[in-house]
Amino acid sequence: MVPNLASQKVEMLGCIPDTPNTLPAAEAAVNWITPLLVLGTVSIAATGTLLMLRRIKKIKLYQQAREKDPGLSWSVFSRKWKMSEARQIEENERERTAIIEKSLTKRWEHRLD
Repeated sequence: MVPNLASQKVEMLGCIPDTPNTLPAAEAAVNWITPLLVLGTVSIAATGTLLMLRRIKKIKLYQQAREKDPGLSWSVFSRKWKMSEARQIEENERERTAIIEKSLTKRWEHRLD
C-alpha cells in the first residue's frame, strides 16, 4: 500500500501546533504601538526640556551682558551671542567707526553753518 502524501501535507498544514511565543499579527502590532508611543513622548519631552534649558541659559547670559552694557538690546545680543571673540571685536570696531563718522559729519555740518 502506497501512503497518500497529499493527505499528509494537508493534515500537517491544518494542525500547526501553537508555540508559546507566537502572537497573531494584530496583537504583535498592538505590542509595538505602546513602546513607540512611549519613546515618542519621551523624545518630545526631552527636546522641549533641552530647548527650555537653552533659553534659560541665554536669558542669564543676556542679563549678565546687560550688567556690563545697560543699553544692550535683545536683538543685538541675539546677533552677537554666537559670534567668536574675533568677530565681536570686529563688529565693535565697525560700530565705533560708524559713531565716529557720525560725530565728524555733525561737526563738519556745524562748521559750515
